[in-house]
Amino acid sequence: MPHHLFSASAHLLWRLRDGTHIVLRPLQAKDSALLEDMLERLSPRTRRNRFHGGVNGRPALLEPMQAEGGVAFVVVAENPHHTQVVAEARYAIDHDGEGRTAEFAVVVDDRWQRLGLGAHAMRALTNTASHAGLHWLYGDVLADNQAMLGLMQRCHFCCTPDQEDTRLVHAEISLRAAQEPVESNRWWGPRVVHATGMDYA
Repeated sequence: MPHHLFSASAHLLWRLRDGTHIVLRPLQAKDSALLEDMLERLSPRTRRNRFHGGVNGRPALLEPMQAEGGVAFVVVAENPHHTQVVAEARYAIDHDGEGRTAEFAVVVDDRWQRLGLGAHAMRALTNTASHAGLHWLYGDVLADNQAMLGLMQRCHFCCTPDQEDTRLVHAEISLRAAQEPVESNRWWGPRVVHATGMDYA
């Protein structure tokens, strides 16, 4: 495995037959163009699910994290000939209170959906938020986005219909509860998936 592909905080998720590595790592300044390329590849449905409507101009996905303490991860597919971002997940801390809650968002390239990338990215977010001392992580999901609601359930988020907007479902998780002993032994991190099967790293 070429060492130059990874930073100290990067995790190998998959190694494909063609030699491509699928890597989860923190968002970097150099990723702006790769994020824009991914946005252009998104289907109208995936774009709607991520942004809850039309997107005009340069959306927040392409802008630097403005909120102090915000965190963003990307999943990158890279080989010696080509690199592309195939998923992105972030949270922004709420500063209107004690700064103990944060709102998350996640998107996966259509061609890379149903491979577990969203789950890996969400677990990276919740793990990071928990260790940062946050108490709650939350987000709004479109009620007809069944794939995302399923992901929320698998990641142990509580999902409740929004009382003011029937189009939305509110998803949240108590990070303090996630630190209880019954959860603490669960390894959130990535798996290494080979062409012939799956092995836990």
